[in-house]
Amino acid sequence: MVVRHLSPTYKSVLKKILDKHSRLEIIEVEDGMLLENNKVYLPPSDKYMVLEQGVFHLLERQEGPNRAIDTFMKSVAWNIGDRSIAVILSGAGSDGVKGAEFVKNAGGLVIAQLPESCEHASMPAHAIKSGNVDYVVLPSQMPRIILDHVQSHRD
Repeated sequence: MVVRHLSPTYKSVLKKILDKHSRLEIIEVEDGMLLENNKVYLPPSDKYMVLEQGVFHLLERQEGPNRAIDTFMKSVAWNIGDRSIAVILSGAGSDGVKGAEFVKNAGGLVIAQLPESCEHASMPAHAIKSGNVDYVVLPSQMPRIILDHVQSHRD
């Protein structure tokens, strides 16, 4: 899943970009959609997305700071536990800090992008400062860490 904290009126072209660079199917989430393997899911920018027992639910956004990433990561931690993986990439603000805490407390893996490699370093920097990040690396190093984690948690 790719979750970003966008303005509710932002018209994203991320699906088109990812379609060009991924062999996986890129899907814009609809309420009640089932999670399937080998797909990339994108929520609409005007909703919060949560995962509950393998089903995506879309929630109305509340007034105030955008917490799309925290909201989603919390639901993933509660539903997937130690198989959860959170990756905090370049971005502004602190969304993702509470979500990373939930993933870490569930026994999951939390990776943050090395702030020096970011266009906007505050999101990964806040997550790192929280003490809930397992690895601080360049994006190119993340796939190996994720694969190792997934292989160690195979049923």
